[in-house]
Amino acid sequence: MKRSLIIVAVAAVALVLGLAINLSSAAPKELPAPARVAVVDIGRIFRNYDKAKEFAAKQKAAMEEIERKDRQYKKEIEDLNNQLGGGPTSLKPGTPDFDKVTEDLTKKMIERQAWGNTQTDMQNRTNLRVSKDMHDEIVAMVGHVAKDDGYTLVLVKESAELSTRTVDEFLDQLTRRKVLYADPSTEITDQVLLNLNELYKGQKK
Repeated sequence: MKRSLIIVAVAAVALVLGLAINLSSAAPKELPAPARVAVVDIGRIFRNYDKAKEFAAKQKAAMEEIERKDRQYKKEIEDLNNQLGGGPTSLKPGTPDFDKVTEDLTKKMIERQAWGNTQTDMQNRTNLRVSKDMHDEIVAMVGHVAKDDGYTLVLVKESAELSTRTVDEFLDQLTRRKVLYADPSTEITDQVLLNLNELYKGQKK
Protein backbone atom coordinates (compact mmCIF):
# COMPACT_ATOMS: atom_id res chain seq x y z
CA MET A 1 0.00 0.00 0.00
CA LYS A 2 2.80 2.40 0.95
CA ARG A 3 4.61 1.55 -2.28
CA SER A 4 1.48 2.41 -4.31
CA LEU A 5 1.17 5.79 -2.55
CA ILE A 6 4.81 6.60 -3.31
CA ILE A 7 4.34 5.76 -6.99
CA VAL A 8 1.22 7.95 -7.17
CA ALA A 9 3.05 10.84 -5.48
CA VAL A 10 6.01 10.62 -7.87
CA ALA A 11 3.67 10.53 -10.86
CA ALA A 12 1.82 13.60 -9.57
CA VAL A 13 5.07 15.55 -9.13
CA ALA A 14 6.18 14.59 -12.65
CA LEU A 15 2.84 15.72 -14.05
CA VAL A 16 3.08 19.09 -12.30
CA LEU A 17 6.66 19.61 -13.52
CA GLY A 18 5.65 18.70 -17.06
CA LEU A 19 2.78 21.17 -17.03
CA ALA A 20 5.08 23.92 -15.70
CA ILE A 21 7.62 23.30 -18.47
CA ASN A 22 4.93 23.35 -21.16
CA LEU A 23 3.43 26.55 -19.79
CA SER A 24 6.81 28.29 -19.64
CA SER A 25 7.69 27.30 -23.21
CA ALA A 26 4.27 28.43 -24.45
CA ALA A 27 4.56 31.87 -22.82
CA PRO A 28 5.05 34.64 -25.41
CA LYS A 29 8.59 36.01 -25.72
CA GLU A 30 9.20 39.65 -24.87
CA LEU A 31 9.21 41.71 -28.08
CA PRO A 32 12.04 44.21 -28.74
CA ALA A 33 11.22 47.87 -28.38
CA PRO A 34 9.97 49.41 -31.65
CA ALA A 35 12.49 51.50 -33.57
CA ARG A 36 12.22 55.28 -33.25
CA VAL A 37 12.62 56.70 -36.74
CA ALA A 38 13.83 60.18 -37.73
CA VAL A 39 14.30 61.78 -41.15
CA VAL A 40 16.98 64.16 -42.43
CA ASP A 41 17.32 66.18 -45.64
CA ILE A 42 20.99 65.73 -46.60
CA GLY A 43 20.64 67.94 -49.67
CA ARG A 44 19.38 70.90 -47.64
CA ILE A 45 22.20 70.44 -45.16
CA PHE A 46 24.82 70.51 -47.92
CA ARG A 47 23.25 73.64 -49.41
CA ASN A 48 23.18 75.50 -46.09
CA TYR A 49 26.30 74.18 -44.35
CA ASP A 50 28.58 77.22 -43.91
CA LYS A 51 31.65 75.14 -44.68
CA ALA A 52 30.11 73.98 -47.95
CA LYS A 53 29.14 77.55 -48.87
CA GLU A 54 32.66 78.83 -48.30
CA PHE A 55 34.17 75.94 -50.23
CA ALA A 56 31.81 76.61 -53.15
CA ALA A 57 32.83 80.29 -53.16
CA LYS A 58 36.53 79.35 -53.21
CA GLN A 59 35.97 76.89 -56.03
CA LYS A 60 34.05 79.50 -58.01
CA ALA A 61 36.93 81.97 -57.63
CA ALA A 62 39.40 79.26 -58.68
CA MET A 63 37.33 78.44 -61.76
CA GLU A 64 37.14 82.10 -62.72
CA GLU A 65 40.94 82.29 -62.53
CA ILE A 66 41.23 79.14 -64.65
CA GLU A 67 38.88 80.62 -67.23
CA ARG A 68 40.88 83.87 -67.28
CA LYS A 69 44.11 81.95 -67.85
CA ASP A 70 42.49 79.87 -70.58
CA ARG A 71 41.29 83.01 -72.37
CA GLN A 72 44.87 84.25 -72.27
CA TYR A 73 46.08 81.01 -73.83
CA LYS A 74 43.38 81.25 -76.47
CA LYS A 75 44.35 84.80 -77.43
CA GLU A 76 48.05 83.89 -77.69
CA ILE A 77 47.14 80.95 -79.96
CA GLU A 78 44.90 83.16 -82.11
CA ASP A 79 47.68 85.74 -82.45
CA LEU A 80 50.14 83.08 -83.61
CA ASN A 81 47.55 81.68 -86.02
CA ASN A 82 47.00 85.14 -87.48
CA GLN A 83 50.68 85.36 -88.31
CA LEU A 84 50.30 82.21 -90.42
CA GLY A 85 46.85 82.94 -91.79
CA GLY A 86 47.57 84.20 -95.31
CA GLY A 87 46.77 87.89 -94.77
CA PRO A 88 48.84 90.82 -96.02
CA THR A 89 51.00 90.74 -92.92
CA SER A 90 51.24 86.93 -92.76
CA LEU A 91 54.58 85.21 -92.80
CA LYS A 92 55.60 83.35 -95.90
CA PRO A 93 55.75 79.55 -95.64
CA GLY A 94 59.24 78.13 -95.72
CA THR A 95 60.89 81.14 -94.13
CA PRO A 96 62.68 80.88 -90.77
CA ASP A 97 60.13 83.21 -89.15
CA PHE A 98 57.23 81.07 -90.41
CA ASP A 99 58.85 77.91 -89.08
CA LYS A 100 59.53 79.59 -85.72
CA VAL A 101 55.93 80.76 -85.32
CA THR A 102 54.65 77.32 -86.33
CA GLU A 103 56.83 75.75 -83.65
CA ASP A 104 55.67 78.30 -81.06
CA LEU A 105 52.04 77.66 -82.02
CA THR A 106 52.43 73.90 -81.61
CA LYS A 107 54.10 74.31 -78.22
CA LYS A 108 51.45 76.76 -77.04
CA MET A 109 48.59 74.43 -78.02
CA ILE A 110 50.23 71.48 -76.26
CA GLU A 111 50.90 73.65 -73.21
CA ARG A 112 47.29 74.80 -73.08
CA GLN A 113 45.97 71.25 -73.35
CA ALA A 114 48.29 69.90 -70.65
CA TRP A 115 47.57 72.82 -68.33
CA GLY A 116 43.81 72.45 -68.83
CA ASN A 117 43.90 68.72 -68.09
CA THR A 118 45.97 69.32 -64.96
CA GLN A 119 43.62 72.01 -63.67
CA THR A 120 40.55 69.87 -64.34
CA ASP A 121 42.10 66.89 -62.53
CA MET A 122 43.10 69.04 -59.54
CA GLN A 123 39.62 70.57 -59.28
CA ASN A 124 37.92 67.17 -59.49
CA ARG A 125 40.17 65.63 -56.84
CA THR A 126 39.70 68.61 -54.51
CA ASN A 127 35.92 68.56 -54.97
CA LEU A 128 35.76 64.83 -54.28
CA ARG A 129 38.00 64.98 -51.21
CA VAL A 130 36.23 67.92 -49.57
CA SER A 131 32.77 66.55 -50.44
CA LYS A 132 33.62 63.20 -48.84
CA ASP A 133 34.97 64.93 -45.74
CA MET A 134 31.81 67.02 -45.37
CA HIS A 135 29.63 63.96 -45.97
CA ASP A 136 31.41 62.13 -43.15
CA GLU A 137 30.97 65.15 -40.87
CA ILE A 138 27.25 65.31 -41.66
CA VAL A 139 26.70 61.58 -41.10
CA ALA A 140 28.56 61.75 -37.79
CA MET A 141 26.44 64.70 -36.64
CA VAL A 142 23.24 62.94 -37.73
CA GLY A 143 24.21 59.99 -35.54
CA HIS A 144 25.03 62.31 -32.63
CA VAL A 145 21.69 64.16 -32.82
CA ALA A 146 19.73 60.93 -33.31
CA LYS A 147 21.35 59.33 -30.29
CA ASP A 148 20.71 62.38 -28.10
CA ASP A 149 17.04 62.43 -29.15
CA GLY A 150 16.56 58.69 -28.70
CA TYR A 151 16.19 57.73 -32.36
CA THR A 152 17.43 54.32 -33.49
CA LEU A 153 16.96 54.76 -37.25
CA VAL A 154 17.40 57.77 -39.56
CA LEU A 155 16.08 57.85 -43.13
CA VAL A 156 17.20 60.22 -45.88
CA LYS A 157 14.42 62.61 -46.84
CA GLU A 158 14.41 64.25 -50.26
CA SER A 159 13.37 67.84 -50.82
CA ALA A 160 9.62 68.35 -51.01
CA GLU A 161 9.59 69.79 -54.53
CA LEU A 162 10.26 67.60 -57.57
CA SER A 163 12.40 69.46 -60.10
CA THR A 164 11.50 67.91 -63.45
CA ARG A 165 10.78 68.94 -67.02
CA THR A 166 9.03 65.81 -68.32
CA VAL A 167 6.56 63.25 -67.04
CA ASP A 168 9.20 60.52 -67.25
CA GLU A 169 11.61 62.52 -65.07
CA PHE A 170 8.80 63.22 -62.60
CA LEU A 171 7.87 59.53 -62.31
CA ASP A 172 11.52 58.53 -62.02
CA GLN A 173 12.15 60.94 -59.14
CA LEU A 174 8.90 59.91 -57.46
CA THR A 175 9.66 56.18 -57.56
CA ARG A 176 13.19 56.77 -56.20
CA ARG A 177 11.93 58.64 -53.14
CA LYS A 178 12.74 56.88 -49.88
CA VAL A 179 10.27 58.82 -47.73
CA LEU A 180 6.81 59.80 -48.93
CA TYR A 181 5.57 61.16 -45.62
CA ALA A 182 7.14 62.01 -42.29
CA ASP A 183 5.59 63.77 -39.34
CA PRO A 184 7.38 67.10 -38.74
CA SER A 185 8.25 65.93 -35.23
CA THR A 186 10.61 63.32 -36.69
CA GLU A 187 12.62 65.91 -38.68
CA ILE A 188 16.14 66.49 -37.33
CA THR A 189 17.58 68.43 -40.29
CA ASP A 190 17.50 71.83 -38.58
CA GLN A 191 19.22 70.56 -35.44
CA VAL A 192 21.92 68.79 -37.43
CA LEU A 193 22.55 71.91 -39.51
CA LEU A 194 22.64 74.15 -36.44
CA ASN A 195 25.17 71.89 -34.70
CA LEU A 196 27.38 71.65 -37.80
CA ASN A 197 27.50 75.42 -38.31
CA GLU A 198 28.21 76.08 -34.64
CA LEU A 199 31.00 73.49 -34.66
CA TYR A 200 32.50 74.93 -37.84
CA LYS A 201 32.31 78.46 -36.44
CA GLY A 202 34.20 77.32 -33.36
CA GLN A 203 36.86 75.60 -35.45
CA LYS A 204 37.57 78.83 -37.37
CA LYS A 205 38.41 80.81 -34.23
